[in-house]
Amino acid sequence: MYNVLRSVLLGLCLSVLPWAGAVGQPADSLLEGTVWRAQGLDVVLPGWTTQAQTPEGLFYAELDRTWTPSDSTTQYPGMVARHVFSYAAAYLMSGKEAHLQQAETALDFMIEHGWDEEHGGWYNAVTRSGEVVDEKKDLFMQIYATTGLAMYWIATRDDRAHTYLRRSREFMKEHAWDEEHGGYVNSLNRDGSVASASKRFSPQLAPLSGYLLYLYPATRNAEYLEEAERIMDLTLTHMQDDRGWILERFAKDWTFLPGHSGNSHINVGHNLEVAWLLLRLYDLTGTNKYREEGLALTDKLLKQVFYEKTGAWPSHLKRTDPSQHRSTTTWWAQAYGNFLQLYAYHTTGRERYLEAFRKGAQYWSQNFVDEKYGGTTLRAHLDGGLADGGKAVRTKTSYHAMEHSLLAYLYLSLWQNQSSATLHYQINDPDGKRLHPIPIEVLEPHIQRAAINGTSQIPPDTVDGTLRLPEEGPSTITIDVSSPPTNR
Repeated sequence: MYNVLRSVLLGLCLSVLPWAGAVGQPADSLLEGTVWRAQGLDVVLPGWTTQAQTPEGLFYAELDRTWTPSDSTTQYPGMVARHVFSYAAAYLMSGKEAHLQQAETALDFMIEHGWDEEHGGWYNAVTRSGEVVDEKKDLFMQIYATTGLAMYWIATRDDRAHTYLRRSREFMKEHAWDEEHGGYVNSLNRDGSVASASKRFSPQLAPLSGYLLYLYPATRNAEYLEEAERIMDLTLTHMQDDRGWILERFAKDWTFLPGHSGNSHINVGHNLEVAWLLLRLYDLTGTNKYREEGLALTDKLLKQVFYEKTGAWPSHLKRTDPSQHRSTTTWWAQAYGNFLQLYAYHTTGRERYLEAFRKGAQYWSQNFVDEKYGGTTLRAHLDGGLADGGKAVRTKTSYHAMEHSLLAYLYLSLWQNQSSATLHYQINDPDGKRLHPIPIEVLEPHIQRAAINGTSQIPPDTVDGTLRLPEEGPSTITIDVSSPPTNR
């Protein structure tokens, strides 16, 4: 009875939100960045905040469509970190202190219970009270723990987050990087010894999409960009077949494993991710190879995969016959498809990419954004309609939906509409440093207005698109920024 009442009340609350009913909105409104900011802040996040929390202020890891938990105990530090990312991103877009406090609560748990002080690295799983459930260290979980730390640091420049960000990367480089063949191994034992030396997609590419290509624009530390290029070059050398598809699973020496069950299909979401990352690397480096490879893969995906009828991206293709595909897709693959089409339009100005975004964005809003119960669902049919309403599984949190909100807000505001975006930071120890205000590929933004602790600076003290911070903190900073015209 409680769950029924809770669901009814949540539905009533959502019905009065600005985004409610937006599935039937005009197509042109899909090109407004503020629409996507509102979707994340007013529809996606409230369900997590009000319906998904444990008594400790964490989030249940297994939730059905109505936010009812099926596992009330297990916590995965790498997934807790995805919530850290989400609430830090929400703070960037809103400036609401409550979002940053929620991110900090999750970060505190990660560090206190998820980090292995004896050997380093993040445990795969612990209980809500901190007992270790799975002491192994899969690279998937290591990387996404680092992802949360990175976005929290971007929003706060917090020293503790930076310390564990550094320690995480050092742990992976020391224990998981294959010095002989290149690339990250799949998993480690607790002591850092290799448990599985095979190579899989996520340990290679997730560092780029998860943190390296956010940290470089926010710091201009060349180390982040160099690592991203090194990994991408390995990907193009070893993971791409002669048809142009990015494949999934390999032996330690990068020998493809055609008989492995994980290689029966081509993962469309991962191919969308690689194309998007290639175009981002082109923006950052000017290397034409990345542009050419990125657009070639984008066009291949549009021609052979995109479900023109509804705007959906089928989640998987049969590897031996890519004309055969699954009849459903996932929330994260659809999000990456939307990112890619906006980025391809930014890169080229070609209308077909913008039109694909419109269709994909409409499909996302109609089939994944749950206006009845809040949040986003797990899986949808290509022709439309709910296939699986789960709000959380071991690999699903608030993360991809809130990243979708943040990036659509920034991409559309800064590039498509040539307008400004407003971002918020809270920095306890500013120490007179300079702030790079945009964590995407806008390296010399125009700072139109800056307010530090409520006091506006017009014009702000800027050099090359950076803002000088106060000598002492804490400092709450609001910045309106725009992008220079795109040179396509």
